[in-house]
Amino acid sequence: MAAGPRDYSQGTRAALAALSRGRCYEPTCTRPIIAFIGDEAFADFQIAHIFDAKPGNRYRSDMTDDERRAFSNLVLLCKPHHELVDKRHPERYSAELLLAWKTERERDFGIAGDELSSINVDELDELVAAAAVSVVADGPIVLGGSGGSAPGAGGGGGGAIGVDARGGDGGDGGDRYVLDGQPGASPGAGGGGGGAVGPGATGGPGGEGGEFVSGLVQLTEDIVAARVSVGRPGIGGVDGPGGDGEDTVMQLLNSDDEVVREIRAPGGRAPRSEGDPVDAELGPLIVCNYAEVSNGLLTAVGAGWEHYVLGPESVLAGWLVVTATSRVGGEARANVRFVGPSADTEAELVLPFHFAPGTTHLKRMHARVPFAFNVEHVGPWRIDAWTRSSSVELEFMVKLPDP
Repeated sequence: MAAGPRDYSQGTRAALAALSRGRCYEPTCTRPIIAFIGDEAFADFQIAHIFDAKPGNRYRSDMTDDERRAFSNLVLLCKPHHELVDKRHPERYSAELLLAWKTERERDFGIAGDELSSINVDELDELVAAAAVSVVADGPIVLGGSGGSAPGAGGGGGGAIGVDARGGDGGDGGDRYVLDGQPGASPGAGGGGGGAVGPGATGGPGGEGGEFVSGLVQLTEDIVAARVSVGRPGIGGVDGPGGDGEDTVMQLLNSDDEVVREIRAPGGRAPRSEGDPVDAELGPLIVCNYAEVSNGLLTAVGAGWEHYVLGPESVLAGWLVVTATSRVGGEARANVRFVGPSADTEAELVLPFHFAPGTTHLKRMHARVPFAFNVEHVGPWRIDAWTRSSSVELEFMVKLPDP
């Protein structure tokens, strides 16, 4: 049975959801395409034809059904505007007006009218730059300064929030000067930063602590001995930052003195340089037709792609959601690579995550980014994401609609 003017492909639906920016195409309308009743999310939109699907106000007899259901002939409207456009006052809404709405909305992505079919991988950076990357973090904001933690140490200055706000200065310390940073007191501990005296002097930061690993090892016939190498603590700094500590390693051996299992506790590390990103652990990747984050909750529509069916424009479009967690304040970065079935369908981008300092609580953040590719070859696609110590990947198939 031939497809009709309302048999929209998954690709067409995903492109509309991705490029609508999550709201009705009518320029003054602020209604989102996802509505909430309590904690329940509902799709609150309808797909409207610029040139009508059936004989009516904006019908063109020279169009085929494939052209009528194509992305270039469709907009997303909230239910009230859809009724106004198609039922109550169709004479007020010409095809030229609806085309202007579509052009204006999609111009934000570097797209105008039927130019969607010309998107290629080189334009991905512009698409991402034009779209807002929404990042949400939950957790306390600590503004109070910390008290001095050693004899003679001054208290930390208080924080401040607001326009032209300025945090308080830390309290003056006493007249006791120890400039050399102290080494870590136990294996895995970071070394202290070195002090500094003089105009423009800056003390070195302390090294990060390592990991403490404990557990119970069940001895078996394959394990007859253990070899332990205790790493040195972090080195204290002199006129600069402290140095790295060494890992502590336990190797479990069999009767032939071969290593059966290894348990490693990473040692303390020298502090990162100013501006270096902190590390973050990545969660699963999600690709979906539309996503938004509200009150710390992620809502995804049409998520969990196993395959993506292309429409007549051969465009792969949707939203990518990347989740990251960290216990350290600072800027983290995740690298993301899209890999398609041919050499010209590959692109990379960098997503920023800003974890607020001043808390040891686990911080979880979501970054969401719209994407669109012009696809010349169907087949397997893969999305890779990674930080310095964490990586995750996702695969799905892109195929043509069934005949």
